[in-house]
Amino acid sequence: MPQMTYRLEDVFTPASFPSFTYVSRESDWEDMTYEERLEAALSIKGFLTYIVGNSKIGKTVLCKKVIPEEALISVSGADFSDGNDFWTIAGQQAGMSVEGSSISASAPSDLAGQTTQAFRYKLTKDKVIDHYRKNHLTLLIDDFHYAPVQVREAIARQLKDAIGKEFSAIVISLPHRADDAIRSNPDLSGRMATIALSPWNLSDLMEIAESGFRKLGIKASDELLNYISRESLASPQLIQYICLNIGLLLKKDGPLKGAVLTREIVEKAFRRTTANFQYREVANFLRKGPYSRGQQRRKYKTAAGTSRDLYELIIEAIAIDPPVTSLTVEELQKRLQSLIDEEIRIQLKTIRTHLDHLQQLIQKEIPLFRVLDWKDDCLYFLDPSFLFYLRWGPDHD
Repeated sequence: MPQMTYRLEDVFTPASFPSFTYVSRESDWEDMTYEERLEAALSIKGFLTYIVGNSKIGKTVLCKKVIPEEALISVSGADFSDGNDFWTIAGQQAGMSVEGSSISASAPSDLAGQTTQAFRYKLTKDKVIDHYRKNHLTLLIDDFHYAPVQVREAIARQLKDAIGKEFSAIVISLPHRADDAIRSNPDLSGRMATIALSPWNLSDLMEIAESGFRKLGIKASDELLNYISRESLASPQLIQYICLNIGLLLKKDGPLKGAVLTREIVEKAFRRTTANFQYREVANFLRKGPYSRGQQRRKYKTAAGTSRDLYELIIEAIAIDPPVTSLTVEELQKRLQSLIDEEIRIQLKTIRTHLDHLQQLIQKEIPLFRVLDWKDDCLYFLDPSFLFYLRWGPDHD
């Protein structure tokens, strides 16, 4: 039997379902996989399924693995930013008409012929719930944290009533938002199945790269597989991007089958991967910090011989080794101290103040680029692609 030939763009698919490189992970609950957890949650009528996990960790891909494509209806929290009606959007995404008119006809009852009756159709909450239930559909609300706080609270109230009528829904959000409207709604207590996705470990990420390279015939050492996985920042989507670019680079020198991967190719692929990440303006915006109103900022002499203010140093500090997805304020302080070449200690209070300002700046000026979140004395990197850009983009030294 001839060996199956795989195409690079089919094996590594950062923007679509990874048919050839999907990795099933064990959850931390009774030896169950995350797929089994989700299947079990969806089987409980009257329950809301709540999936939390870091950005680009595979929450949506998990849902697409478990639920048939024709039964999964997806919306985003961003769809509700303008106060759009929740049920109208849910109905439209399921192919329902918002409103219209119809004419019904009855059989002739006498010589006068048929009688007709016109009526107006309007989409309502109950019609949407009934449509989903009859057609065995599940509504997936992705990136729930993108909806404004008031909208999230309103949606939570709507879902509380809907799941009682056997409406199937999944809400996806970020793990560190303990004040999320879903979790904090007392009416949903005891009626919610929560699945918290843990960060990907190196071995699971390596399996993505290894299985894909094996299908393509690319030879890669364990050392390089580990290196690629570490730089992927616990993101299965990011490792797909990187491996796709590795394949594109190797193809320039001949067939992929039998190609041998080198560190030089890997690091070139890292840099190539950032070409599709539009974060230069965001990074520069954060380096500048808030408007200083004409006041001179304190400059620190760095070990590299440059002069940086604290906002510039913070962005530089989060990008240095080792790559991580979050930093406590104490960990950030250590990184900052390693960058400066002065006998001075940057105080935690000063760092907290600057992080407060950056948080406000993001919320006010670039809300669509929520790359960082400063909460409970910890700095979270919401988008691993942004941190990867800082490490390997054109501004990387």
